[in-house]
Amino acid sequence: MQMKSHSGPLPQPEIFEGYERVLPGCAERILLMAEKQQNHRMGLEKMHLGEQLFQSKLGQIFGLLIAGICIGTGAFLVMNGYELAGSILFGKTLLGLVTVFVIGKRSQQV
Repeated sequence: MQMKSHSGPLPQPEIFEGYERVLPGCAERILLMAEKQQNHRMGLEKMHLGEQLFQSKLGQIFGLLIAGICIGTGAFLVMNGYELAGSILFGKTLLGLVTVFVIGKRSQQV
């Protein structure tokens, strides 16, 4: 009893040779099909990576805008006599930013 196993986008050389014998030119068509599939997969991965980078940058920009608005509003409230509300808004925003940066640094080190 004999068992063979093969894994990969192309058939084993013996089977590949058999395809070519039965249908001349078939081996080249199989190779072309594998190359097209690889190029397609690589294109999708590149597109997906680009989208992830864009979403990350967009998240950073919106985070900066929200933090700036909250800090500015907190400072405005403190300057206009609403010390408690302004301090809470200002302090919570800074605490959130520090937390994000600390957690981000820890996750990069792991």
